Amino acid sequence: RFRSLELVLPELQFFIDRRVPQVKFVDRTFNCSHEHAMGIWKYLVEHDNGVTNFHFEVSADLLRPEEIALMKTMRPGLIQLEIGVQSVNPVTIREIHRTMNLPSLEKIVQQIHAGRNIHLDLIAGLPFEDFESFRHSFDEIYALRPQQLQLGFLKVLKGSYMYEHAQEYEILYSAKAPYEVMATKWISFDDVLNIRLVEEMLELHYN
Repeated sequence: RFRSLELVLPELQFFIDRRVPQVKFVDRTFNCSHEHAMGIWKYLVEHDNGVTNFHFEVSADLLRPEEIALMKTMRPGLIQLEIGVQSVNPVTIREIHRTMNLPSLEKIVQQIHAGRNIHLDLIAGLPFEDFESFRHSFDEIYALRPQQLQLGFLKVLKGSYMYEHAQEYEILYSAKAPYEVMATKWISFDDVLNIRLVEEMLELHYN
């Protein structure tokens, strides 16, 4: 269920009035309801204080032309979009029950790129993703030149789909939080270490 806009909008105004630097929405797919998302985004445009930035995790596949058109009217820096790509390997995407259309993603990023903060996420250690497949995913997403490229590692949380299939995928992961992957049937421990070096360099020199 969605929190009523009658409650949300006054709360947003509280942050706007106090010129809070950044407000992060914790919805995993903020734009799963077009009407709800547009209601909030329109309010932010109308009450922009020139300072506060609002962070949203969205699905690129669900973004509508009306939403993209509204974003183009926004002050650069008013919103920050995080798009969880995870992988461009179609077999991997299908296995983790997600959708990812690379040509569509490229088009959307180009449409809303200018003046917007776009963060794209990749995950290492997913099923059917070996080192070369991950390298390909990285190159494709890096070429989109997002403002930030976040490289994460699969976390095998109790009760999750990955936890239930850990033996099948031969996932070796840390027994302590954050339960990150160390190796799988497709990727070796040494390869994971190499990707961690890439992540370190990415944070240092790109992000």
